Amino acid sequence: MPTTPPSNPPPDQRSAPSSAIDHPQSDHNGRRLFLRISKWCTWLCLLLLPGILYGVSQIKSSTAAVSQWLPSDGEQAVRYAQFLKWFDDDLSLILSWNGCRIEDPKLTELAQSLRELSQREPQFAIRRVTTSTDLLQKLTRGQNNLTREQALKRLGGVFVGPDETGMLFIEFSGTRQEQYEPLIQGVRKTAEKVLQLPQAEIKIAGGIYEAVVIDKASNDSLKKFVIPSSIAALLVAWFCIGDLKLTFLVFVIAAYCQWIGIAMIFFFGEQLNAILIVLPTLIFMLTVSSGVHMINYYRDAERAGDPMAGVAAIQAGFVPCVMASGTTSIGLLSLLVSQLKPVRDFGFFSAVAVILSTAILLLVFPTLVGWFGRPSSNRNKISSADTINVRSFRKRFMDWAINWITARSNLLSAFISLLLVFGCVGMFSLSSSVKVENMFEAESEIVHNYTWLEQNVGPLVSMEVMLNFSKDCELDGLERAEILANLQRAVIKVPEVGGTYSALTFIPPLPQSPQSGGLRNSVRRSAFRSKLESEKDLLVDQGLLAVDEQGEHWRLTAKVPIIHNLEQGMLNDKVVAACRAVMSEFQARDDVSVTFTGLSPVFHEAQKLLFSDFAESFAMAILLITPLMILVCRSLFGGLLAMIPNITPVVLVFGAMGLMGVPLDVASILTASVALGIAVDDTLHFITWFHRGKNQLEKGSTESIGFAFEKCASAMLQTTCICCAAMLVFLPTEFIPTRKFAILMSLMLSVAVLGDLVFLPALLFSRIGRWIYQDRDSNSA
Repeated sequence: MPTTPPSNPPPDQRSAPSSAIDHPQSDHNGRRLFLRISKWCTWLCLLLLPGILYGVSQIKSSTAAVSQWLPSDGEQAVRYAQFLKWFDDDLSLILSWNGCRIEDPKLTELAQSLRELSQREPQFAIRRVTTSTDLLQKLTRGQNNLTREQALKRLGGVFVGPDETGMLFIEFSGTRQEQYEPLIQGVRKTAEKVLQLPQAEIKIAGGIYEAVVIDKASNDSLKKFVIPSSIAALLVAWFCIGDLKLTFLVFVIAAYCQWIGIAMIFFFGEQLNAILIVLPTLIFMLTVSSGVHMINYYRDAERAGDPMAGVAAIQAGFVPCVMASGTTSIGLLSLLVSQLKPVRDFGFFSAVAVILSTAILLLVFPTLVGWFGRPSSNRNKISSADTINVRSFRKRFMDWAINWITARSNLLSAFISLLLVFGCVGMFSLSSSVKVENMFEAESEIVHNYTWLEQNVGPLVSMEVMLNFSKDCELDGLERAEILANLQRAVIKVPEVGGTYSALTFIPPLPQSPQSGGLRNSVRRSAFRSKLESEKDLLVDQGLLAVDEQGEHWRLTAKVPIIHNLEQGMLNDKVVAACRAVMSEFQARDDVSVTFTGLSPVFHEAQKLLFSDFAESFAMAILLITPLMILVCRSLFGGLLAMIPNITPVVLVFGAMGLMGVPLDVASILTASVALGIAVDDTLHFITWFHRGKNQLEKGSTESIGFAFEKCASAMLQTTCICCAAMLVFLPTEFIPTRKFAILMSLMLSVAVLGDLVFLPALLFSRIGRWIYQDRDSNSA
């Protein structure tokens, strides 16, 4: 929420104190009352500090699974919730290692050690540990009596790799999210002890593992980069302020607001996650920017000889500061239209934190500047000659820039408009992704583990096909199993499906169809029906069949790769099409149906919502901010014209992403609304000073643009540098969403300041701008 103070007046204009600030020194009683209120608020903030620090110290990080992002009443969320109800939690881990083979005795030894761990540590809730060895023995012995080759064919692509690589499948029930990390640590330590291998050689995958890795990466970003980011912002602010004590004042206020943002999340009963992790830096960055501008107001008042310069700074900066906070909050609150919970949480907490930080800055600034300030005689060590030289250089540069822009206003407007057209075209090519491999570098542990497991064992993401039979369905168990077999044969033919499993994987081969005839076949079918009926309880226990008041639900799991180039929806559609071709003969029946769920459809649904949320939140931000711009411009067409530079950063940056094939992620969609809210701040101030030049000073368009440049340009560039300095520190982070957020924010803020200092002046001086403001251009140069 950067604000834009007026530039310091030249020496020849400092004789009149009221020229430095917007309010004269008249209401001394009111100003003293405000200073007294400021002192009370400052002491109140100090009294609240222990509670705030307690909240900061107690905050935890926990990233919910993608399935928990979806709206609870959404079709896919309802289906997945029903699936979890039928088959218990979908929590599992896959574990293997280099050199692991299906009959490796270490598999059995490790499985037994993990079962013993579960007995010693029941809070881990390990329900079952299954190995490739166990499954192979089950299929080749007893009543199944399959050959080794037949058994390996059934298990291939799911429980056994193409070169007979073995694995452990660990299932959990009722494990709480705070137990994930100690659970992973317990599994890893047990595996290292039994296998005598380093951690890097042990390959793990699964939802629990993903949550732990994402939380660790986001926490590392917070621990490693938040403090350097704050220092970078302060160094740039110090360069802009030129006073160490006043810079420290800004640091104190920004750090306090940052802590409030974190503590607020804790006291609302929420936890930090991979999205909220950027909130502390965002609040710190915005507060530092506003603080820098407030100090500039303070210095203007002090140089004008105001004895209560701190209060005068609030008088001068109150309206622009509140306006900036309002537009930024509107941009953030537009994220509440999102259907994804992490995005809504970020929009709510960041908007509230922005409003609170603005209130704190306005209330405590007069008191703190009195504590941290220095006598006027010790300020302004720069000589008058140096000051005049700097101002003279700045004026010559701005005169050159204004002349260059106004001389080419129509050409610049046309060129940037053409870029906007290409940006809009690129935005239609945008895609979205919530896949794990897009969150980490290719050489990271999680991507390496997943790549190895998919190459050596099989695909890791499940698509669940639910074959449902109503309670009054007359088909017997064998007929139901035959339909399931037809579905399984159709699904495995989909090229991207690496393996499937169902109840058919673990029962004897189905007898021949009735059309084969013969007494022997009839006897076999009758015996199979009896056998299947007697084993239904076992199938229910193994999570392959569910029975409730609605009927029976047979589970068919198709394994699809987590790392692939095919769009998730296209992959799901292939499986759906294969199943519907099989079920076409049952369309006339209402007692047999098939539904689709699992992590693969959940990922696809999240990706669709990600894209729609991006469009909806951005559109909502525009709809909310445009009336404010129209009000400031006092013109419908003027307000619409002024909005063009504000949407330019989003259109150009996201359009380039679309053309380059860079997918949206959850962090990406935050930047559009945030950047729009921040960009509008600078536009509002530029338009305000432009109008003052035309209306109050009766300047022409060229002179009014120059007047706005003089008042706004330096502050706009300074705030952009501060924000970019805070963001770019996150570039080395291994967590790609945080890095992408930093890059996109820096790019859009940089494009935004160019839009306000180049595109907006060109538009105002172009034929369109002169037509809109023609009633005020009688003195136009």
